[in-house]
Amino acid sequence: KPLIQYGHTGFSGNIHGKDLMISDEDEVYLTQTKIIAMTVYDLLSKPELVNQIVKSFKPKMTYQEYITYLQTQ
Repeated sequence: KPLIQYGHTGFSGNIHGKDLMISDEDEVYLTQTKIIAMTVYDLLSKPELVNQIVKSFKPKMTYQEYITYLQTQ
């Protein structure tokens, strides 16, 4: 299935580090929440959009190719 890894700004320091701090509260708590909420709304309210995404998705590897790749890493 198609998927994304979502990341956003509004932090300073190293990700997962002791020095990670919120540097922009509006960006972290408001802007990113709106983006995620509206994306979920779009996907739930427009099934044709979901169908288009799924139909146009082309995996870079087959399942077996992925398993082989993991085993060689």
